[in-house]
Amino acid sequence: MLLPGHNDNIEIEGEVYHVQSETRGDVDSPYIVTLVFIGGSIVYRRKTEWLGAVDTDEALTQFKQLLREQHVSVIAEIRDDTLKRVSIEEQRRIEMDERELIARFLDEWASE
Repeated sequence: MLLPGHNDNIEIEGEVYHVQSETRGDVDSPYIVTLVFIGGSIVYRRKTEWLGAVDTDEALTQFKQLLREQHVSVIAEIRDDTLKRVSIEEQRRIEMDERELIARFLDEWASE
């Protein structure tokens, strides 16, 4: 499921940040990825998974809004100098930890 993404260049003190947000996945399990590049290198990655399908007009509208909000939020963090640069390896580790927590929660919930 690909929707038109967002791309912006933000210049702060002579350093150009390229912010790219796009959708990935399919209708049943879409997600949003925002990447921040400086000089062609990724310095930040944010991934947001959508819980459920995007199979109605209302869900699609909400998903598009989330895409835009995430993009704007990352730009605001760059401008406010609050964006925490994280290596891709560290970001993947964080995502694995989050998936493990979700899996544990679902296991515990199912056993109740």
